[in-house]
Amino acid sequence: MLRARSPPVKHSPPAYGYASGLVHNILSLDPAHPTAHPVVMNSLVPPFGGHCLCGAVRYACDAIPLWQVHCHCQSCRRATSSGFTSFLAVADGHWRWTGAAPAVFNSSPGVWRSFCATCGSQMAYRADEIPGELHFYAASLDDPALFQPTRHDFADEALPWVHLADGLPRR
Repeated sequence: MLRARSPPVKHSPPAYGYASGLVHNILSLDPAHPTAHPVVMNSLVPPFGGHCLCGAVRYACDAIPLWQVHCHCQSCRRATSSGFTSFLAVADGHWRWTGAAPAVFNSSPGVWRSFCATCGSQMAYRADEIPGELHFYAASLDDPALFQPTRHDFADEALPWVHLADGLPRR
């Protein structure tokens, strides 16, 4: 069973501004987090959460995402049977499973993928090389339309039939 690590990771989210209760869309960096990426301050304002297809596995988050990206690596494509997948990272100590705990598969050395044992929905990704955070699949969000990616990772592994004109940087 995958659980948030204790004690919670101390995380200071990037500064963001509110105007009439709406979050401005700005680019920022979180220097307090070693794996910080440019993030769009967006409408994924805590609390937010998500769930699997059948609703058994659920999660809740109480901090803004550390980053939001599309991943084109072969491992993620195979795990999700899709052309690419989309993730948001949340610092440990700022998320929790609120429904059934997911099953966990050690997909490669130092990498764990969490999924619903009932319906099979992919829920999260964790890697030893990126400590202190859990990566939730964007499509699992209660409102996936709130996801705002800032980049494409492993763009060199993108499938030739995936053509995206979103203007996001590719790494």
